[in-house]
Amino acid sequence: MAKNAKVVTYQAEFPLNIMCHKCRDKAAILMMIIDDDGEVCEQPRPVRARVWPHDCVAIALYLCTSCGKITAEWNQA
Repeated sequence: MAKNAKVVTYQAEFPLNIMCHKCRDKAAILMMIIDDDGEVCEQPRPVRARVWPHDCVAIALYLCTSCGKITAEWNQA
Protein backbone atom coordinates (compact mmCIF):
# COMPACT_ATOMS: atom_id res chain seq x y z
CA MET A 1 0.00 0.00 0.00
CA ALA A 2 2.83 2.40 0.72
CA LYS A 3 4.01 1.93 -2.88
CA ASN A 4 0.51 2.65 -4.21
CA ALA A 5 0.34 5.85 -2.15
CA LYS A 6 3.18 7.08 -4.33
CA VAL A 7 1.99 5.61 -7.64
CA VAL A 8 -1.80 6.06 -7.92
CA THR A 9 -2.17 9.73 -7.11
CA TYR A 10 -2.18 12.89 -9.18
CA GLN A 11 -1.09 15.59 -6.76
CA ALA A 12 0.50 14.99 -3.37
CA GLU A 13 0.94 11.44 -2.10
CA PHE A 14 -1.74 10.09 0.19
CA PRO A 15 -0.53 9.72 3.80
CA LEU A 16 -0.49 6.20 5.23
CA ASN A 17 -2.52 7.39 8.27
CA ILE A 18 -4.98 10.21 8.92
CA MET A 19 -7.00 11.18 11.97
CA CYS A 20 -10.50 9.66 12.09
CA HIS A 21 -13.16 12.28 11.37
CA LYS A 22 -15.50 10.68 13.93
CA CYS A 23 -13.13 9.83 16.79
CA ARG A 24 -10.94 12.91 16.16
CA ASP A 25 -7.97 11.52 18.11
CA LYS A 26 -7.64 8.03 16.62
CA ALA A 27 -5.63 7.05 13.57
CA ALA A 28 -7.29 5.74 10.44
CA ILE A 29 -5.10 3.58 8.22
CA LEU A 30 -4.91 3.61 4.44
CA MET A 31 -6.84 0.67 3.01
CA MET A 32 -7.26 1.31 -0.71
CA ILE A 33 -6.56 3.80 -3.47
CA ILE A 34 -8.87 3.90 -6.47
CA ASP A 35 -8.14 5.48 -9.83
CA ASP A 36 -11.51 5.93 -11.52
CA ASP A 37 -10.04 5.98 -15.06
CA GLY A 38 -11.92 9.19 -15.85
CA GLU A 39 -15.36 7.59 -15.46
CA VAL A 40 -16.69 10.16 -12.96
CA CYS A 41 -15.91 13.11 -15.20
CA GLU A 42 -17.78 11.48 -18.10
CA GLN A 43 -21.03 11.68 -16.12
CA PRO A 44 -23.06 14.88 -16.37
CA ARG A 45 -22.40 17.25 -13.49
CA PRO A 46 -25.40 17.28 -11.13
CA VAL A 47 -27.18 20.64 -11.22
CA ARG A 48 -26.58 21.45 -7.55
CA ALA A 49 -23.06 20.01 -7.31
CA ARG A 50 -20.54 22.55 -6.05
CA VAL A 51 -17.63 20.14 -6.47
CA TRP A 52 -17.39 17.68 -9.34
CA PRO A 53 -14.19 15.76 -10.11
CA HIS A 54 -12.77 16.01 -13.59
CA ASP A 55 -10.40 13.50 -15.14
CA CYS A 56 -7.40 12.20 -13.20
CA VAL A 57 -9.10 11.78 -9.83
CA ALA A 58 -7.72 9.36 -7.24
CA ILE A 59 -9.64 8.37 -4.10
CA ALA A 60 -8.09 6.87 -0.95
CA LEU A 61 -10.15 4.99 1.64
CA TYR A 62 -9.07 4.94 5.28
CA LEU A 63 -10.37 2.65 8.04
CA CYS A 64 -10.45 3.78 11.68
CA THR A 65 -9.12 0.97 13.86
CA SER A 66 -11.21 2.23 16.80
CA CYS A 67 -14.74 2.82 15.45
CA GLY A 68 -14.55 1.18 12.01
CA LYS A 69 -15.64 4.32 10.15
CA ILE A 70 -14.42 4.67 6.56
CA THR A 71 -13.11 8.08 5.51
CA ALA A 72 -12.38 9.02 1.90
CA GLU A 73 -9.78 11.52 0.73
CA TRP A 74 -9.33 12.49 -2.90
CA ASN A 75 -7.12 14.50 -5.19
CA GLN A 76 -6.87 15.21 -8.88
CA ALA A 77 -4.49 16.80 -11.35
